[in-house]
Amino acid sequence: MKWTVNKRGDIYNLADNKLRVCIHKLVGLGDMLFLTCHPLNIDGIDLHTENFDEAVDMAKLLIQERVNAIYHEMQQFVYDETDNEISRY
Repeated sequence: MKWTVNKRGDIYNLADNKLRVCIHKLVGLGDMLFLTCHPLNIDGIDLHTENFDEAVDMAKLLIQERVNAIYHEMQQFVYDETDNEISRY
């Protein structure tokens, strides 16, 4: 995978990727790495490592889990054949 990194070396963005995967450090938390992926509503999840390769592996697992959950919800929505019901609140 190709990554771009800023001059300080604390923000890594997956190049040419519509998911906008970003592995980064947070100010005041040392060299620990975090995951942000706005299209999947992931914002600053701790990857529990300072090692970039380990962080990428953990990010892959977290993104896969989120995609699987979204897929499950999509399946329920698309294949639900019950009548629509509207409730006021």
